[in-house]
Amino acid sequence: MRHESDNFITSNDREIYHTCSILESIAQQFDSASPEHQAIEDAAVAFILVHQHKSLLSAYRKLKSTVSDELDAEIIDKLRDMGINPDELDNDNLQ
Repeated sequence: MRHESDNFITSNDREIYHTCSILESIAQQFDSASPEHQAIEDAAVAFILVHQHKSLLSAYRKLKSTVSDELDAEIIDKLRDMGINPDELDNDNLQ
């Protein structure tokens, strides 16, 4: 049975969950204090951060495309209030 929160889960979320599940199963093969376990945990965190950044960048580019690549000051201020730096995203070449 589907839960109503499933409506908010994106394909990016599913990919993150799937990959982190694989990494977790590998990490469990090592003692939790081992450098291997820590390296796998670090890799999972890095994977999550990169995918979340890519998702944010994609959403930002879609937003800009809806306003002919020009954001007004009010939108820029709202983005900054949310901790999003439009200048950094404009200069981000991540694909």
